Amino acid sequence: MAGEPMLVARHCAVILIEERLARDLAATGGPVQWSLAADLAGAISAPLLDLRLESDFVVDSDLMAKFADLKRRSLILFGTLLEGAVTQIALTMLLEGYDVYVCADQVRSADPKHETVFHERIRFCAGHVVTLPQILLELLSRVEDEKARQSLKAVLELGARRQGAAGL
Repeated sequence: MAGEPMLVARHCAVILIEERLARDLAATGGPVQWSLAADLAGAISAPLLDLRLESDFVVDSDLMAKFADLKRRSLILFGTLLEGAVTQIALTMLLEGYDVYVCADQVRSADPKHETVFHERIRFCAGHVVTLPQILLELLSRVEDEKARQSLKAVLELGARRQGAAGL
């Protein structure tokens, strides 16, 4: 592989992950902005796979079939918990040949002092740890359709406003 792959909208799917343990713990960094994931998916016409109601994240044929049904090879992950389901799904999908982008500013952890360990593990396995603005700006650099550009700009502005309002 020559460098990091570029995000191409037509190859992307957006994945929402929330493991049950995260609902009981106070995840750090404030709430995940779930609606931004839906806004991103809508702006790039990408499928949205919502795994927030899953009871566990055992990698089995049912879970793999959900990803295969997306018919996309680049996955953008939002959710909780980084030290659990997010990393497990990221590493599994990397082994399956997917390009995985963990949206670091939209992924939460119960223990922030260990986030770097999980980010490095994902990177070591050829995954990408990026921010939502990085994803949006990269997609904007490749989109020629003005309507699509305006949709991506709107998500970028909305994300910036929400981060400012949350004091992040």
